[in-house]
Amino acid sequence: MRLHSTYISFFFIIILMVLLVFVFNPNTQNHTLHTKQLTKINILGIFNYTTKEEIQHILEEIFKKYEHVAIIKLHNTLTEKLLFIDSIEITIQKDELSIYMEEIYPIAIINDKKFLTNTGVVVDYEFVIPQSNLPTLYCDETKIQQIIFLYLTMNHIFKGLSFKIKSLKVDSFSGCNFIIEDVEVKISYKNMIEDIKQFIMLYNTKLIGVWSNVKKVDMRHLNGGSVLWNNNFYLR
Repeated sequence: MRLHSTYISFFFIIILMVLLVFVFNPNTQNHTLHTKQLTKINILGIFNYTTKEEIQHILEEIFKKYEHVAIIKLHNTLTEKLLFIDSIEITIQKDELSIYMEEIYPIAIINDKKFLTNTGVVVDYEFVIPQSNLPTLYCDETKIQQIIFLYLTMNHIFKGLSFKIKSLKVDSFSGCNFIIEDVEVKISYKNMIEDIKQFIMLYNTKLIGVWSNVKKVDMRHLNGGSVLWNNNFYLR
């Protein structure tokens, strides 16, 4: 009985210690930052689409407006104003503020004015992209979610191959075109996924050894695909 009582006491001591650490931890989001007392600000992370100057400008605006600001408010303000930031971690050590950020980044361009990010979010943004080799996706504005699903599915299906999708276009009338390396592939609108699987089968069985000679592949046939070679010889 005494042993059981000792275990209970020990358990409550552990719980109390955890609560005390949380309550008095200066890095919790409930902590209030005294902006005028800061002597150093560290902005950490790898930035390709967000600049440290942009982050500093936002912080200066906040610090001019508030002498005391809750960490949660600082976190939310940065999240709202910085378009390509995925996660933010804020810590305080005495008079030193550290902000560590991780970016989201574009993986494709949609209709020359939107970006699909690595988190699956579509972003409207007008700026020059550092990379010029991002895949381009084209579709009707009402079919953006459809083309995103198709693009991500194709990347998954092509994962075991060396294919890289350069462009993808979805049209409810003419079907779907995509370019891998320098080869244009056409598939039907209604059976896109099945046609892609048939294309991979055709590639693995017939085209893998002569791929450098292929110009176009059309999978919109009931009983297989047709190939247009670089010498313009059309073979069914």
